[in-house]
Amino acid sequence: MMEIANRLTKLRELMEKHQLHAYIVPSSDPHLSEYVAEHYKSRQWISGFTGSAGTAVITLKDAGLWTDGRYYIQAEKQLQNTGITLFRGADPKTPSYTQWLKDKLPEGSTIAFDGRVFSAREVKKMQVEFDKKNIKVQLELDLIGELWTDRPPVPAEKVFVHELKYAGLSRKEKLQQLREKIQEKDANVHLLSVLDDLAWLLNIRGNDVPHNPVTIAHLLITQETCYLCIDKGKISPEMKSELIEDGIQIKDYQEIETLLQELQPEDRILLDPSQVNARLYYKINPQTTIIEDKNPTLLLKAVKNSVELENMKKVNIYDGVAMVKFTKWLKENVGKEEITELTAEDTLEKFRRQHEECVDISFDTISAYKDHAAMMHYK
Repeated sequence: MMEIANRLTKLRELMEKHQLHAYIVPSSDPHLSEYVAEHYKSRQWISGFTGSAGTAVITLKDAGLWTDGRYYIQAEKQLQNTGITLFRGADPKTPSYTQWLKDKLPEGSTIAFDGRVFSAREVKKMQVEFDKKNIKVQLELDLIGELWTDRPPVPAEKVFVHELKYAGLSRKEKLQQLREKIQEKDANVHLLSVLDDLAWLLNIRGNDVPHNPVTIAHLLITQETCYLCIDKGKISPEMKSELIEDGIQIKDYQEIETLLQELQPEDRILLDPSQVNARLYYKINPQTTIIEDKNPTLLLKAVKNSVELENMKKVNIYDGVAMVKFTKWLKENVGKEEITELTAEDTLEKFRRQHEECVDISFDTISAYKDHAAMMHYK
């Protein structure tokens, strides 16, 4: 608890240096994911709260954390004696953190955050709210990054191919479908930053986020080319050749900003402002037309082809077999040996990994006994 209090003190010192009155730290990464790599767990680092969803807000005198009903019990315990107040987000009497800030801060204050971890839509909405009280917004400051000296590195796990026998459609076929949808929206360019959509579109997988088979990257798709902005060290020579053959150019991760700045006045870029971070949004050439709509991949990947449907049936059978083996083991061993939440979890995962096609579990197992079972995301 003292460690969290010390971090808050150092953050406030940095805020005073930058003449800030409040700093906001959400849970997401530059791709606005709910589940993120260790490098992006800034909200967890500053608050001590380890749930997957929540927003920490720190002023020069107060601090609050907003989360949802899954985490009330957990957050209450983890925030105790830190100086951070828990705000139960689902309670109708709970103010939003923007309303709370408007009430707390004097007119003319300045609020800051890292614009890479807020969506463009959130920032626009925030600016409208704060303009009513002449509160300024800065979105270029990563103060947590300045303080977090032992921060884990950005993941650099190798990318691997999601084979056609699982995908059912090649990346060329998927890109053709997507380009048709882009044209239907009267656009000629599309920015895609959602990690699972990107993985689906290119038939690639990664290990950058625990139990989520994604790789950290951005895509810019035109009618002629698809630019994959990624840590190039993740791509093997064989995969690089395969991607280039399919019309995909590989760029460094940060080059997405340059590509957006180099768009032409005649270009029309399609993007979902709730799925693109604010920093990227404001890097787009101001003369380029922005068309705001849902990412077409959202519905394209939702409609499963026959190969995907067959594999979904198979994988449920495989997992059902593992669950039956686990249930049998549990019934036969209760009372004969000590079984804890941890040993039960490990045993179930062992049965799942017995199948040759098991790559990983889909999320941390919720292995909960007695009163622990009342906590929805107990770990």
